[in-house]
Amino acid sequence: MKSNKMSINLHLYPANIVSESRFFRTVTSLSENFKDLEIHVCGIWKEGLAEKEITSNGIVINRFKILKRGIKGTQSFYFYQDFKKSVLEKYTSEKINIIHSHSLFDLSIGAELKKKNPGIKLIYDAHELETEKNRIKGFQKYLRKIKEKKFIKKADEILVVNDSIAQWYINKYNVSNVTVIKNVVNISKSNKLQEPDYLRNRFKIKSEEIIFIYIGSLQKGRGIELLLDVFSSSCHQLVIMGFGELENRVIKKTESAKNIHFHPAVSREDLIPITSTADVGLVLIENTCLSYYLCLPNKLYEYLYAGIPIISSNFPEMSSLINKYNAGWTTSVDSKSVSELIKNLSPEEIKKKKQTLRSVEIEKWETEEKKLIELYRNNLFRNS
Repeated sequence: MKSNKMSINLHLYPANIVSESRFFRTVTSLSENFKDLEIHVCGIWKEGLAEKEITSNGIVINRFKILKRGIKGTQSFYFYQDFKKSVLEKYTSEKINIIHSHSLFDLSIGAELKKKNPGIKLIYDAHELETEKNRIKGFQKYLRKIKEKKFIKKADEILVVNDSIAQWYINKYNVSNVTVIKNVVNISKSNKLQEPDYLRNRFKIKSEEIIFIYIGSLQKGRGIELLLDVFSSSCHQLVIMGFGELENRVIKKTESAKNIHFHPAVSREDLIPITSTADVGLVLIENTCLSYYLCLPNKLYEYLYAGIPIISSNFPEMSSLINKYNAGWTTSVDSKSVSELIKNLSPEEIKKKKQTLRSVEIEKWETEEKKLIELYRNNLFRNS
């Protein structure tokens, strides 16, 4: 049955649409603030997920089944073509007001839908520096650059995650329609309480021992292997919480290093309460690409809202945030530097940083949400 709502706000993102934090903050804010828009999402199906889902706040999620095919080097081409075909078949004839493309992958799909109906407004939401991502090299990187250069001018608005990346896009493409929407945590969704000593109780860690924690994706370039190496010869405790390609390696390491512990990924609601029962958060992104060097990960804000100080890579945006709140320490991302820093941290110094964090007002998602809502309201709606 057709909805009585004015029109569709279509979000494109080639992911499973389960726990993608920035994505869900965006669509949730829009659904709460624009009751006359019907929020539709196009993602990728995997076993165990519904092909069509309507969330409690009315967001319509379509997960398309994509056939895995092609030889090495061509899989991504077929993946893109299948996703594009699915989106176009379902939405070409629908009444769409705004298309919100959440990656370079689907920007061209949004542009094609806009070409079929020039009244549609198109947003390019670059969750990171899209052509300078980790492990994107050679011919693949060249094609990404060509694609972004071709389609970025089709976007009515460009959203990025921090000032450094905004300046990069402005300089690279001579564009001015760039808005920074930071990856600030929506703490109103993180209200479940855990026992104060949750991690100590779960892993039988003594009260006097310092708990360092890493939360997030377990993939190369995030400092996971470095942390396993450093803590293998440390007297301190390390908890790694998340999922990804290095998960089995982390679990295997816990068998030989009794001070290293693995915790499976948790819901967005439980993340900050659990994290708050550690002592120091770790964000040791490696300088493997420009996107990583200029990044400002949402886990920094998650640590800040958990009330624990941070050890981060000494990259521009991360260092700026750490310094702004006097929230921890920055370091070169190598075993020697990280080992020395961790070795010399005292419980008293960590306690002092925690006290500092209790007295400062951390940036809130409401500030970023306001920019998003104003952008939608003032610049993007067409008369219809």
